[in-house]
Amino acid sequence: MLGGNSLAAIQIRAAVQRDLAIELPMAQMMKMRTLGEVVDAIAAVLEAEAESEVKV
Repeated sequence: MLGGNSLAAIQIRAAVQRDLAIELPMAQMMKMRTLGEVVDAIAAVLEAEAESEVKV
């Protein structure tokens, strides 16, 4: 569990931005309680990006 730790959320968000070039809003990050929820949010962004590329 992330435990609601804002420092951990900031660090995870920064790593996601740096390594995956994915922007997750901080408000959304603070609501996530598990790493699984972070993974699900990343997957949703990647899926939406893939769908928008197919439509182009």
